[in-house]
Amino acid sequence: MKLIYLWVEKFRSIEKQEFSFDNEFDINYDNRIDSHELKIRIRKIENTLMLFGNHVVNVTAMIGENGSGKTNILDLLGYRMDNRFQHANQGAEYFMIYHLEGNHFVIEGKNINRLGIVGESAGGFANLFSIVVKLDEDGALKFVRFLQEKGEHNLATYVSIRQKFNRHNWFGTLFSLEEDPYYFFQRFAIDQNSTGIFNKYQFIKDAATFMEFQSTHNNLFEVSPDTFIEIKPNFNIDPENKLELKYKGSDFFDFLRFLQSTNIIEAKERKEHFIHSFLENSVRSLYQECVKRSEIDEDQLRDLINGVPFRRSRPKKYLLDVLKVLGEWWDPIIGLQLNFFDCYKQLYKFLSRLPDRCFQDKRLTIKVRDPENKHIVTFLQQLDEARIDTENPIGSLFSINIKPLSSGEEAYLNLFTSIYFASKAVSNVENKTCILLLDEPDSFMHPEWSRVMINQIINYLERTKGGYCDYQIILTTHSPFIISDLPKQNLIMLRKQQITGKSIKVKPNGLRETFASNIHTLLANEFFMKDTIGEFAKQKINWVITRLKEIISGAGFEESEKEQIGKWIEIIGEPMIKSNILKLYGLAFQLTPRQIREERAKRLRQLLAELEANNDDEGESID
Repeated sequence: MKLIYLWVEKFRSIEKQEFSFDNEFDINYDNRIDSHELKIRIRKIENTLMLFGNHVVNVTAMIGENGSGKTNILDLLGYRMDNRFQHANQGAEYFMIYHLEGNHFVIEGKNINRLGIVGESAGGFANLFSIVVKLDEDGALKFVRFLQEKGEHNLATYVSIRQKFNRHNWFGTLFSLEEDPYYFFQRFAIDQNSTGIFNKYQFIKDAATFMEFQSTHNNLFEVSPDTFIEIKPNFNIDPENKLELKYKGSDFFDFLRFLQSTNIIEAKERKEHFIHSFLENSVRSLYQECVKRSEIDEDQLRDLINGVPFRRSRPKKYLLDVLKVLGEWWDPIIGLQLNFFDCYKQLYKFLSRLPDRCFQDKRLTIKVRDPENKHIVTFLQQLDEARIDTENPIGSLFSINIKPLSSGEEAYLNLFTSIYFASKAVSNVENKTCILLLDEPDSFMHPEWSRVMINQIINYLERTKGGYCDYQIILTTHSPFIISDLPKQNLIMLRKQQITGKSIKVKPNGLRETFASNIHTLLANEFFMKDTIGEFAKQKINWVITRLKEIISGAGFEESEKEQIGKWIEIIGEPMIKSNILKLYGLAFQLTPRQIREERAKRLRQLLAELEANNDDEGESID
């Protein structure tokens, strides 16, 4: 199963445009309403090159300037049912064609009357449809059945992965099944920044295992053995918080003071100190929130807290009992279905089971390369579940980071964790295809990571166990590195019409072959960039050229200006540009090539003298 074609009659800025996502089939659609011929023609192309391996059936990249419509196509492909109904009501029309097997295809979309397939029976179809069709020997497509009759809507799953979803355009971004799967294939949406700490932890471990069987050139995600997850409690407690707890004069209170004033303590004592401090801060924080409410009698609440019994041998039990009292007052005010105290009691249980090595003075640290521990796994899973559940108070209690990671490493980790998450969150992989929709996946990455990204994704998906049977990748990008990994027939090039604002597809006929092309060659193509040097440098070079031409035409000049122009030419890095401007320089100031070389040598000697003088000054200041 794979997506091979999209026709957009109307969707946002796109009108009457077709897009191919596969090289095995040539598809033509006649969109004329009065046409009596076949509307859709499908022709199989023999002996196509299998580019990407056994499991990655195809990779398509959409390129174009910002606003050209790339993300609109990803939206249309990845939208879930609620979004589709909304746009159907707003006049959107489109259809998508998939190759099922042999001469059978699946078509899903809106307004089946445009296809010329089912004739008069089309009146019984829903506005949004998904059908199986058969390609006859005469080239005609014949209706076979509704897709849902055989449960075949499960054969393909779309996964949209983005840095950030536009909440105005997307109603939901949680990784969950749609409530009504009987019209279209399944669609999931994953925010890269919300995949959760457990999935990142598992992916890093998975990547480390992968590295053991690969050369250093194929490392998926290499992290230092010292990389760790940092989990810090978030409490904003007012210094004026006057809640008195029953520690004064107790042996345990003296023990806590000892811990706080001692740097070298046993891991078990650090754990005891962390958990106790966490519970106490939780009590003070919740008390602080309670007394802010006008409907709560502070004196009465304090009396109830003072009535909680305290035993020196069980200080944490005392704090939990105080939390229970506070929770009983807090739950009716907030009106949540979850019980506040039950959430805290469960968290306390998970904290208590963590290995002693995880506890520091005011934070938890989990080294990602340490042997896996089932209690660590359970704890991280519970933190993620609490963050997803907006009613769970535990979700906002901690700040979680992986250290030390640069912003580029974090972007790389988020992307591959999302892919890892998508590949693992399936229940049945038999004959199932995952269509990955990636919106500028290389954003914020170092150029080297952008260069290897397609290779890394393919390698990862090819060897992923327990994932989908096949993968199809559709992405948007501005990176010449990614384009150099793909043949030009795997590119969809878009432009924005300046007058109408409409998106149009550009045919790649005049484009050179892109696969294995040097990035400078790609950048030189006017489709990718208007210029291959920075705008400031371009403006300065244009000024030099204009001024030299004025001088050649007879304009006067100062000797200092001549020297300044010579210095600008000297720092130009592109040899061809530099050579051509030097010719203009010689004509403008009537210099022979030898005189130009002598001037350049003089300037270089002056520059060397200045550098040596600066070095001498720095040496004196150090002494």
